[in-house]
Amino acid sequence: MRCPALALVVLVSAALAACDTSLNREVVIAAGATGQHGATTVNGRIAVGRDAEVVSDLRTVNGSVEIGPGARLRDLDAVNGSILVGDDVGAGRIAAVNGDLTLGMRGRVGKELRTVNGRLRAGGGSIVDGDVSTVNGPIELRGVTVRGQVTNHAGDLRLLDGTLVEGDVVLAAPDGAGGTTDVVVIGVGAQVRGTLRAERPIRLFVHPSARLARVEGVKPQPFEGTDVPPL
Repeated sequence: MRCPALALVVLVSAALAACDTSLNREVVIAAGATGQHGATTVNGRIAVGRDAEVVSDLRTVNGSVEIGPGARLRDLDAVNGSILVGDDVGAGRIAAVNGDLTLGMRGRVGKELRTVNGRLRAGGGSIVDGDVSTVNGPIELRGVTVRGQVTNHAGDLRLLDGTLVEGDVVLAAPDGAGGTTDVVVIGVGAQVRGTLRAERPIRLFVHPSARLARVEGVKPQPFEGTDVPPL
């Protein structure tokens, strides 16, 4: 059986072990700095200023991450901390374990956008070249293009404001016993070019302007208007 949460924890742990790691120290990269090397820290936050350029990976355990508008990064990983990414940011992978992940508007993620236990949100005009996923947490994408697939194992899912998913949308079976029926909303102008597949009980609401190529495992229910309750 696949265990994506464990796989991500192992990936981050191996990366931490392979790098020089600072303890109890925050990492601050000034606005406008160029050619800055990344860093790994335990028990410290990471802050990257507006329009800064970071040429190697950033990682933290037990610390939050804040990325200023216009910054350029490689991979970014956080364990036990939230990630807040401003507008117009470019990055490789952005991944969080036990923390919320928010990507601002017009972002570009070259690999994947992923959380294990946390809420994931991305704003208008953003492009993710890989997959978007959570294990235990809701996903809300507004005006986002996803070149890969969108997956979660527990939590609501909202594809809104013309979001395009070029791959599949998979509402995967939960890792443990599920106790609630999650809500999936395919909103105004949203498109899923692959298959929307429900492997667990969900309620699926689809706006008349949305487009789904194929649906498996659930019967869509139409809804009118644009007033979608927030997550």
